[in-house]
Amino acid sequence: MEVEVKDPPRKFEARVGAGVFVSDCARIGLSSNELITLTTEQGAEVDVVRKSWGFYVTSSMNSRLRKFGLQTYLVKNNLGKHYVLLAEDGSEKEFRDYLKSEHMIIVCRLDDEETLEKIEKAMESTEK
Repeated sequence: MEVEVKDPPRKFEARVGAGVFVSDCARIGLSSNELITLTTEQGAEVDVVRKSWGFYVTSSMNSRLRKFGLQTYLVKNNLGKHYVLLAEDGSEKEFRDYLKSEHMIIVCRLDDEETLEKIEKAMESTEK
């Protein structure tokens, strides 16, 4: 693993004119089968694993992330770009306010068993 800490962090405006700034704090290079864990002050965790073919970018959405109080959403912005967002339990209003301010809509919740079954069945029919 290679870690490049950016001191001071590079700061940039997330969306021009919105007044929201992001600090780019580090760059981490992973080799195959290396894992890093991202944490919150509340104790939630998200693992990222480098594989030879790419990345696992979330832990199990309908198990481990839920145990850590994280809700997984597929969202779409007004430009048609899709993102996977994790919202902490108890932050629903702040999350919805964020989506509204960023002109995003929820496509589906990815930690809901019923939704996951529908997606699985839809994919099965397209792969036959």
